Amino acid sequence: MQNAFLGNALIYFQKRGSRLRPYLSLGGGAVLIHSRLSGGAIVSGNPALPPASSHHASIAQRTSVGLDVRLGDSWYFRYSFGETIARNTFGDQLSPPEHRVAKNFQSLFGIYFRL
Repeated sequence: MQNAFLGNALIYFQKRGSRLRPYLSLGGGAVLIHSRLSGGAIVSGNPALPPASSHHASIAQRTSVGLDVRLGDSWYFRYSFGETIARNTFGDQLSPPEHRVAKNFQSLFGIYFRL
């Protein structure tokens, strides 16, 4: 399970009244990852297993680009593509160990109303 608390600042490249408003978003925050070993019994062999339960907290950096499209007077469509980068909290438990940075990519779509 992963929980994150992230804050972002948006930089728009068009005026507020424009129909199309591309933006860049930068931010950061904290990520908490909880893992728990689950599954069936080991049938054979002697594998190196991770701890039965673990908690890891780390800081994260988030960047995204997006576009707001005005649909009507106060209705908007938003598309955003973002990446969150955090420390690889499980890399040491893998065989062979992995030390690359953990990356999470998201494509988000939404409709919102602005007063």
